[in-house]
Amino acid sequence: MKPYYFLLSTAILFILASVLISPFELNFDILDTYIIIPVTQFLRCQAAGLLIFAAFYKYLSRYLLLKLLTWMHILSFIFLPLIFAWMSYSFNKSLAVVEISNQASASYFERNQQINNYIFLVLIAMQILPLFNLLYGIIKRNKKGAQ
Repeated sequence: MKPYYFLLSTAILFILASVLISPFELNFDILDTYIIIPVTQFLRCQAAGLLIFAAFYKYLSRYLLLKLLTWMHILSFIFLPLIFAWMSYSFNKSLAVVEISNQASASYFERNQQINNYIFLVLIAMQILPLFNLLYGIIKRNKKGAQ
């Protein structure tokens, strides 16, 4: 399957999910910044990003050299935000269970924030993969053309 078809079909699924899922809010605490995003907006922004990368992979696929980097980027761009959202949702649901005045609750909050920060930073770092793949492909192509 071509990467851009996969991205397009996943974007369509995300748009359908944003219409069909009952609305609730996702709360993220990223690098000491608290962000509240409605799940519908989160899914639609994710779908927009997938469509942008579908166009990128459609029109620049001949310059991309490594399919592994392409698929690593695509899968990380789809699954890391979903894991991030699921963790936020489950964390907010668990707040009803955790007693706020308990000493151990502070470590519970800190651990959740550290995991969210790690996932966020990995997601940002994975966005460099298409650029490396494109630059590597262009350099290889120029070397072949020069010989």
